[in-house]
Amino acid sequence: NNSSDNDGGNNGAAASPAHLAHDQEDANMIVSILLQDFYDNNTPSAILSSGKILTTLLRNATKPNTDPKKHGTIRLTNPKIQQHVVRVHGALDILGVAGFEEAGGGGAFEFPSGDEGDARLDPGHLWRGGDEDY
Repeated sequence: NNSSDNDGGNNGAAASPAHLAHDQEDANMIVSILLQDFYDNNTPSAILSSGKILTTLLRNATKPNTDPKKHGTIRLTNPKIQQHVVRVHGALDILGVAGFEEAGGGGAFEFPSGDEGDARLDPGHLWRGGDEDY
């Protein structure tokens, strides 16, 4: 992949849009808007490579009995994460709406564990844009 796959990413995920939702319908709308923004502002190759990484991160973080330090923390300085998530428009927003939160002074994203993590979105639900009919 080259730098034209990415837009330099203004991801704004510090304030998770999902936390602004008042009900499930609002949350579904927010997810739909974020996914559309992700698709509209990235090249097909960036969408594919970022989508694979995002799917893996979400699956690992939401597995039952997952070690939160191993699978629930994303180091934003990791070169692969930089290329396929941080620099891809909207990718951090997708992680934010799925439940990841900024940690470590902005150098990491963490997935809440325990009771905090129980309200997270299912990764399949997220990629379907919240539409239960799929």
